[in-house]
Amino acid sequence: MLLANVLTPLIISVVYHRLVYKWGPKFMEMRQPYNLRIMLIAYNLIQIVINVYCTHISLKRVIVQNWKCAPVDYSNSPEALDEIHATKVYYFLKLLDLTDTVFFLLRKSYRQITFLHTYHHIGMILTPWIGLRFIPGGHGVWISLINSFVHAMMYSYYLLTAIDERWKKNIELKKFLTQMQIVSKQICLNSTHKTA
Repeated sequence: MLLANVLTPLIISVVYHRLVYKWGPKFMEMRQPYNLRIMLIAYNLIQIVINVYCTHISLKRVIVQNWKCAPVDYSNSPEALDEIHATKVYYFLKLLDLTDTVFFLLRKSYRQITFLHTYHHIGMILTPWIGLRFIPGGHGVWISLINSFVHAMMYSYYLLTAIDERWKKNIELKKFLTQMQIVSKQICLNSTHKTA
């Protein structure tokens, strides 16, 4: 159902936008911020496990492709189905990532909900849907490999900060993760513009 037609990601995007800018703040208006420490620990652990799994299955596909640009295989071969599976896992991870914003809302951490944050999450609902629907696998597996690896690192950091807030003061680790995100985004952008 999530992949059936373009209305699904569009509806999810509109609902997400309304939740972020209208319903969430209105719901929290007269409430104290929630203490979500245990939930954040569990959520970050789940994110780490799924991102490591996505990294693993994407890496297997990249190795099979001999580390080079590969065309999309539209057949029903086991290899093509593996690539579709890797792409589906990646897409559902991007849907799960929307939960980050819900946690910001429930903790009244509004400064983290920027235009860029919202734009990024809406883009990450629509773009992977297009990839999964029309060009699953092939060279695009590199994007899920790089992005999932970076997210596994990022959620590991978030897990550490949920367990012990002193990790938030580790400026060098924050810088490293930010640089890793910037470099990975640049690699993914460049890889989508190259032809096989």
